[in-house]
Amino acid sequence: MSSQGPRRRPARRSLVALAALAATAGAIAAPVASAAPVDVQVRVEGRNATIYDRTIRTDVRTVKALSDPTERTCDGTNNGMNPTSTPTATSATVDAMASIGQPFDAQWYDGFDDYFLKQWGPDREGETYWWGILVNDAFTPVGGCQFAVVTGDRILWVNDAFSGRPFLWLDAPATATVGQPLAVDVRTSTPGEGGDTPTRTPYEGATVGGVTIAAQPTAAGVVDAGTSDEGGTATVTFHQTGWQRIKARTFAPDADSSPPAIPSNSIDVCVTPVGGGTCSGPPPGLTAEVAPDPDPDPDPDPDPTDTTPTTPTAPTPTTPTVPVTTPVRIAPPSISTAGGTVRVAWTVLDAGVGVRDWTLEARPLTPTGGKFTVAACGTTGTSAVAALAAGRSYVLKLTVTDTLGRASSGEVGRVFVPTDDRAKALRYGKGWKKVADQGAWKATVTRGGKGASASVRLPAGKPMLVLRGGSAAARVEVTAGGRRETFVVSSSRRPVTRTVTARKRAVAGTVKLRVTRGTVSLDGIGIAP
Repeated sequence: MSSQGPRRRPARRSLVALAALAATAGAIAAPVASAAPVDVQVRVEGRNATIYDRTIRTDVRTVKALSDPTERTCDGTNNGMNPTSTPTATSATVDAMASIGQPFDAQWYDGFDDYFLKQWGPDREGETYWWGILVNDAFTPVGGCQFAVVTGDRILWVNDAFSGRPFLWLDAPATATVGQPLAVDVRTSTPGEGGDTPTRTPYEGATVGGVTIAAQPTAAGVVDAGTSDEGGTATVTFHQTGWQRIKARTFAPDADSSPPAIPSNSIDVCVTPVGGGTCSGPPPGLTAEVAPDPDPDPDPDPDPTDTTPTTPTAPTPTTPTVPVTTPVRIAPPSISTAGGTVRVAWTVLDAGVGVRDWTLEARPLTPTGGKFTVAACGTTGTSAVAALAAGRSYVLKLTVTDTLGRASSGEVGRVFVPTDDRAKALRYGKGWKKVADQGAWKATVTRGGKGASASVRLPAGKPMLVLRGGSAAARVEVTAGGRRETFVVSSSRRPVTRTVTARKRAVAGTVKLRVTRGTVSLDGIGIAP
């Protein structure tokens, strides 16, 4: 959940227009030495999309808008508002935008000693809608270059802030369990009115869904979104463990309109496996991103005796700072063959920046080797049913890729997919009976007593027979490639699967099975390399 910074008295409406004069930015000039850096939460809500929503580490600096030829002081001393230089609501947001390589534009007003904002990132103001600024959920009474901020403050810029649209606020528990519904609360208020704490009432019809640290929707299947009811309650379900981020929003009817309500704050929820657990590190939204150095010193210790002329170099464009995150981490997957299908299931221990997709590959184990091919793939869920040809053994490999394109991959294990006992390729002699068996592959077996025989043609390799033993020991004879081998199927109180493997054959041919003692149930057949 977002931390609470110090509160300031909300502005009256007569001061809101003045607050809108708090605009910024563009190229950032050199920092002005003074107070220590502070960590503040910055959120920039464009007219139809969130541009930035996380914590930035910022310091005192001058700023310069794209269309402004002059570098401006923006350190809280503007218009005599504060006696000493400090980071401000505007300079902090300039740093935030610089960290993701987004542009800014603004107009300077000498009379206010402050900027009037024109553009944050891709969003410009319109003829009938303007940018507004709030700090700690209230409109500021002064411009953004005059408004000093301290660690923990929450800065919010909103395009089309003065149209009377309600502001959404999201509240949620700090933790959740994967796969289990979580109730969250959506409220609305009009900041800057009604005293220090504007009344917040339930909001119906907001969609609460997953978002990434880059303020983009999470991949499908990571979070099941919910819609708030008349009491403001929405239910979301997380399908991946680790830190997950949610946000409440409404949607505009068309590209030329604003949404009915201003999107809410984002909340980081620690999603743990069933049975409990923790999330690694602090919440991503509270992990401070460090803005790029606006004026790096190319030679911090120059040699005064060095008179060699230097060659000017073109300035390096500002590039976005990518948050330091680890790739997706998953627990060792499990393989199940219940019901006659090969299912692989896994648990995401840490989703990092979010899962983009997953791929399950299979490589057949053959005498000549084989290549991995896709057996299943998807963008949602944490299990897969593999589409595999019967009669062979396979090595399975799972790859999970995050939203930055980083893959976590590893072999899951081996699995044998038998040709079922009901397959047409099997030829049965006399003495066999079809029987239902819930513990068998596809829940069926074919049972035969002494003297019963069957045959099937198999490729080169080692013939493998999947048998189900009974209460008494049995004996079977396998003939393949001119060799005859005898195997004992031990007894058990309950039917138990026994796999017998004959000697390797260099060429394909017919494999024969004959029961020489007791009763045996044939479940399936195939080859091993």
